[in-house]
Amino acid sequence: MSTEAAQWLRGLDGPIAVPGSVPGLIADVYDAAWEPGRMDGDDAQRLAGEQVQAAAADLATIPPPSRVNDRHPLTSALDPDLAVARLGGESKRILPVWPTGDGWTFVTADGPARLPGRPGKEDVRTVILSTVQVRSAWLTGAGPETLPPGPWQDIPALRDIALIPHGQGTGGWRAPDGRTIRLDLLDGIVRE
Repeated sequence: MSTEAAQWLRGLDGPIAVPGSVPGLIADVYDAAWEPGRMDGDDAQRLAGEQVQAAAADLATIPPPSRVNDRHPLTSALDPDLAVARLGGESKRILPVWPTGDGWTFVTADGPARLPGRPGKEDVRTVILSTVQVRSAWLTGAGPETLPPGPWQDIPALRDIALIPHGQGTGGWRAPDGRTIRLDLLDGIVRE
């Protein structure tokens, strides 16, 4: 909470009707903060951060068809590190996999599929649609068992995916922090 908001709340008398009074109260706080000389350092820093994030999001956003007059903006060389799940939050794509006699399988919308060694265009699409984005901190210190196959290193969409090996049963992968990450078919990715 900003210093301005905290000071304003201390000056209130009586109860606040939720949710009815909230929009007006928020407007009162932030209208006052925009008066010359009234914005404190925390608010100014937050506002600057939001503007930087909005500008970065504009670079990584594909415009709607109604705003596309030229295909060139759709082919720009966007830095893949810029396109993250949440601005301000580092994330990583994971792909839960299970061992088979001849490699690994993973879960797709159509059922189990064999992990492709040299993926074609459809394979890349299937793999990406089967991944889940999680906080990258979950994988801090991960070992080589999470690295994608060597041929994936030449494919920007696949080279940073972390494989999460599961045993033959339902057990997942034990992360370096001692917690287990696993795919539950009802609950999705579970970290315990």
